[in-house]
Formats: sequence, C-alpha cells, structure tokens
Amino acid sequence: MAWTEDNTGSLGGIEAECFKIAQEFMRARKKFAPMRGPHEGYAVILEEMDEMWDAIKTNDVTHARKECLQVAAMALAFLLEVKG
Repeated sequence: MAWTEDNTGSLGGIEAECFKIAQEFMRARKKFAPMRGPHEGYAVILEEMDEMWDAIKTNDVTHARKECLQVAAMALAFLLEVKG
C-alpha cells in the first residue's frame, strides 16, 4: 500500500514530528559535543536504538516514542556533522 496523506491525518503530522526531532537535536547539542566521526555516530545511534528496544520490550510505547525521537535526532546529527 502506498503512503497517502490519510496515513497521518495530514501532512501537518509530519511537520510536527520533524519539529520535535529538530528540538531534540538542539537540546542534545546544548548538552553534548557534535559527533566526531562515523564510528562515534554509529555508537550514539545504537545506544539510542537499544534504549528504544528496551522500552518496546516492556510495552512502554510512550517511552519508546521518546527514544525514537532521540534516534531520529541523532540520525539527523550524523547527517549534519559527519562528513566523508
């Protein structure tokens, strides 16, 4: 099935989630230095994925969604900070 606007109710849902990701990225950058390379970036993303998986295993969807935002924010950090 192809994605349609109905999958989220509106494209505004995507914009809202992207805004949350950007906010999380900025919060993390106030607390932590930028990624220094691909290995560090991978490790940071893996740590966040592990935390999301832990929340999923306990069926804590609210916490899993919070961790998912952190995964997405660190993926954004990788794209912005790790240069090849």
